[in-house]
Order: sequence, then C-alpha cells, then structure tokens
Amino acid sequence: MHINYIHQLSCFFFRLERHSSMRPSHVSLYLALFRQWNSLKFCVTMTVSRLQLMLVSKIGSKDCYHRTLRELHAWGFLEYHPAEHPRDQAKVSMKNLTLIEQQLSLPVDADCILADVEPENEPKPVPKPGHINKTIQTVNRKENTPPQFDEVLACFEAGGHAEREARKFFNYYESTGWMQGGHTPIVNWKAKASKWMLDKHTAKRRGWQRKNELDNPQDYGAPL
Repeated sequence: MHINYIHQLSCFFFRLERHSSMRPSHVSLYLALFRQWNSLKFCVTMTVSRLQLMLVSKIGSKDCYHRTLRELHAWGFLEYHPAEHPRDQAKVSMKNLTLIEQQLSLPVDADCILADVEPENEPKPVPKPGHINKTIQTVNRKENTPPQFDEVLACFEAGGHAEREARKFFNYYESTGWMQGGHTPIVNWKAKASKWMLDKHTAKRRGWQRKNELDNPQDYGAPL
C-alpha cells in the first residue's frame, strides 16, 4: 500500500481537530498503531499485541484499550479484527486517510491542512464572549496611542503649567513606554497628566506652608 507519511498524519490531525468525541487515549493509541504500521512498510493487515500497544500508548486499562480501539474502528480510522480464538492474535487494517479525504473532496495538501484551511461551505466557529471582549480591548488600545509632546505641552499650558513640567511628564512616561506599573498600557494619558499637575500643585502648596512655618515660628512661651 502506498502511503504518504506526512499526508496521513496531517489528515489524522485534520480530523482530530473537528472530532468532538476524541480523547487523548484515541490519539495515543492511533499513533502507536501508526508507528507499528510504518515499521511494517504500511502493510494491508497487521497483527497487534494488546500489551505492547498499551505500553506504547500509555493506556493502563484493558477496558479503555478495547473501547478506544472499537471507537477508532467505528469512526473509520481503521478496521479492527478481534481474535476469534484465545490462541490467535487480533488484527488491524489501517485506513488510507489521504484517499478518504480525496473522495470527500477535502483538502489533502499537508501545508493547507497544517495551516487549518477550512472548506468554504463549512460554518465558521462562533467566538466565545471572552474573545469578543479581548478584540474590543485590543481595538481600544490601538485607538489610545501615546501622545506627541505638542499635545502634552498644550494640555499642561491649559492647566497653567510651564513647558518644563510638561517635558518632565512626557520624558517620564516615554521612558516607561506609556505603561503603568511596567505592564499595563495607559489608556487615558490626559487623566494621568491631570493627576500629575494636581500632585505638583499639592506639593507646591505644602512647600509654601512649610516655608511660612519656618519664617514665622510659633512662640510656645506666649500665653494662650
């Protein structure tokens, strides 16, 4: 049997992505069977050893092994021929998935399958609400781009502050990449600028109060 190694595995993973009932045991058992099939030059039918396949596929239960094998048979990945006598060995005939995909008019090119190219008539998956929110947040971040110095200067002049203070604000956040705490993008830089000017004004008032206290020390010896 002529089998293309890459196309066969690509078709398997192509089906795996679209099969909601497949579990890790199906993947590990199929890959164990595929490994044996490849070592036997892709023969038509091969005898299989339950103990060996359970060891390679890391399946620890006989019931799980037989159930997984029967389900792979029912889903068209292979043909399972159980032993009719205790002394006989079970046999498996692997299916050429590439040929099946061609008959179903599905993409069989390895690059297209690995790139997850879907048929045009297949419905697109509906994104989860969380994904929509992430998209909206990403768009908002793109809209709130870092300001230019001219914008910052105009904002500070409108608040009654000199160019020197605007330059200090711009240089500080420009050095952080306009990030807050080193990891959170600043969404509204004007709010940051307003807080900067308010803090500066508060600090200036405290400085004046401190200077007045030093210039006019209170006489604690005077009677109340």
